[in-house]
Amino acid sequence: MQSKMLLQIFFLQLFQFIYSAEITVQPVSINTTLNSTVVFSCEATADELTFRVNNTPATNGAAMDKGFSVTTSGSGGTRSAELQAIAYEHNNNTEIRCRASTDDPPQIVFSDTAILMIQG
Repeated sequence: MQSKMLLQIFFLQLFQFIYSAEITVQPVSINTTLNSTVVFSCEATADELTFRVNNTPATNGAAMDKGFSVTTSGSGGTRSAELQAIAYEHNNNTEIRCRASTDDPPQIVFSDTAILMIQG
């Protein structure tokens, strides 16, 4: 009985490493001209994938008002997301990150930070 319980615990621990949130495509910094439109991309193995703009959800009204919009897609545990940004002057040096999460086991990981840089 005790060995069966230990085996179950082992497989539960192993499952945590088999299915965990992982960013597979990182967003990259973009240097662009004023008023152009750019797209940041991100992919992950996760239940949910979202973008963050200056550490705020990109779907937040304030981020959307600044010219950011998100599209996501995915199936079978693989998610992809694109963040479209209009290079307004107030968006210069904006920090962009992806946030991937799993439901079971609960886990959250963040991508590297990309920067939106805008030239004159």
